[in-house]
Amino acid sequence: CSRQRSSIFNSLQWDELDERSRAEADQFHKLYQITGPLDQGGFGTVYSGLRREDNVPVAIKHVESSRIRKTVVLLYGKMTRVPMEVGLLIQVGALSADNGVTPELVDWYEVGNQMIIVLERPDPCMDLVDYVNRPH
Repeated sequence: CSRQRSSIFNSLQWDELDERSRAEADQFHKLYQITGPLDQGGFGTVYSGLRREDNVPVAIKHVESSRIRKTVVLLYGKMTRVPMEVGLLIQVGALSADNGVTPELVDWYEVGNQMIIVLERPDPCMDLVDYVNRPH
């Protein structure tokens, strides 16, 4: 029987996923709840969401993996191949909530041909383009 996951995985047929991808999708759904769309662009869609354990607001970025390049970064003492956006966030200190520059990188998942990046979503917050273009 073919079953699908929540709207973030609409293009994925559950039966077509390998065991690792199914485990990643299950882990994502166990930890996070999508509450609605925030924005959509050329590379994907960003959703508002909540971390289930404590209802902390998060931003959930969903991107087709075919649009993702990979890089290698030092992660927890080990060279690790990660999506380029994740690698760049790690390099600018986004694994720490106190970096003061970028939103904290909370988690990321690669599920089938899709990638999910979970970021902190402070309230209030502002898109970088809106911040740059705001009246002074």
